[in-house]
Formats: sequence, C-alpha cells, structure tokens
Amino acid sequence: MSASSPYMTEHEVSEYLRIPEGTLRNWRSTQPERLPALKQGRMIRYARSTVESFFANEKPGAGTPGEDTNA
Repeated sequence: MSASSPYMTEHEVSEYLRIPEGTLRNWRSTQPERLPALKQGRMIRYARSTVESFFANEKPGAGTPGEDTNA
C-alpha cells in the first residue's frame, strides 16, 4: 500500500504504531471500538485517518511514527 492510499494493512499499522500484529488482532476481537478495522473477504484494512488519529490520541508526545526517539 502506498502512503497515498486511504487504507493500511495490518502489517503497516503494526509498524506505524510500533505494536505487534497480534495486539491488533486481540483488539479486533476484544475491543473492536478501540481501533476499528474493515474486513473484505480475508483482508483486514484500517482507515489511515483513523490510525493517525489513534496515534495522536493514544501516544501523546511519542513523536512522529517511525522516528527514533532514543537518538
């Protein structure tokens, strides 16, 4: 998926938020409202705007996704 796509794969969200893919699966089954996902057949997608909003709300001050904060 490209950065211009309105949707992200589970792997992309995992890397963006720096959390294991298993955590996303857990949230989908136990707390689906926490980070809503779209399912089309066997494919799971997340709206990029929802993921970015989640990052801003859940990790205040964490910096930009992908940014090394230990530098």
